[in-house]
Amino acid sequence: MLKINRIFLSVTLILLFVSSVFASDSPFGIAGKYNLFVFNNLIHYGGDSEGAIAAGGDADLKSYGAGTDLHNGGNDDGYGMVIGGNLTFQNGQSYHGDVHVGGTATLTSATILDGQLVNPSSPVDFSAEESYLLNLSAYWKNLTPNGTYTLQPWGRLELYGSSKKLNIFYIDAATWQSTKEIAFHVKKSSRNIINIAGTSDVLPDAHGYFGSTFLNGAKKKKIVWNFFESTSLTIKNNSWQGSILAPKADFTYASGNIEGNLIVKSCTMTNYSGEVHDYPLDDDFPVPEEDTTENVIPLLECVVKNSDDTYTAHFGYNNPNDEAIEIPVGSENYFSPQPQDRRSDYYI
Repeated sequence: MLKINRIFLSVTLILLFVSSVFASDSPFGIAGKYNLFVFNNLIHYGGDSEGAIAAGGDADLKSYGAGTDLHNGGNDDGYGMVIGGNLTFQNGQSYHGDVHVGGTATLTSATILDGQLVNPSSPVDFSAEESYLLNLSAYWKNLTPNGTYTLQPWGRLELYGSSKKLNIFYIDAATWQSTKEIAFHVKKSSRNIINIAGTSDVLPDAHGYFGSTFLNGAKKKKIVWNFFESTSLTIKNNSWQGSILAPKADFTYASGNIEGNLIVKSCTMTNYSGEVHDYPLDDDFPVPEEDTTENVIPLLECVVKNSDDTYTAHFGYNNPNDEAIEIPVGSENYFSPQPQDRRSDYYI
């Protein structure tokens, strides 16, 4: 019960919940259907992508091949390329699947061999995918490591995992900066999440011996490198084994190729020597559970006029869930104007 001088009182009660997992066999959701998935802009001169590509912003492609190894008709959705913004495509081919462009499409000596240009059309919700993948990256980062590692004096990072199902590694930034090559010591059946700390990363450089990744039986389709806080990521002269999730990173090819999914904020390759090879990440990786909690709705039950010309307001709520919800007084449970806490319920 609340005694007030005016009837005009607002109350806000909000319940936020975690994004749901999208309908896809891949832990990457819709993005898992693409060999290269970029939230913002894509610049790619030379090279190719064996699988489908998608960019939420503009794409500038020159002497580029998209979907070289896709089956006839494109990926599972029939796409070879999805560009949310403008597409500038010069001297290249889209081999399989339709090309969807949300903005303008300028093709100069570029051909779509198996499919058609659909414009304007942007069938991917890049904002929703970005939100989901940021959440996935944070979720993986917080998993408890069960794998161990040793950094050899000459720079080889030895990864040891005994689980037949899932190995989780956490590599601190200082260790990663000193890494020159990588060797796996895991079960062939295991899936492997390698969480890498640090905001600016360069994938180990392959000059001769250094830069190699020794799989030792590990499967590249069962490896994911989670650069959960990186804002800048560069690959130099390397064939990188496994998928990369770096949802905050501007990714730059100096040269090299990725053997798996590449998911980044933006992507730039101007040296005509970068490729992405279609080894999509397997399913059965852990993902955040879907939260089906429904919003709690505040209700103004009635207002009674008192003898002193003030009013008493009676509030209730509708909780459509099967159990009580705890919402402490704060940004999701408050009265306006101040004070926020007017003997508010915490357990609803």
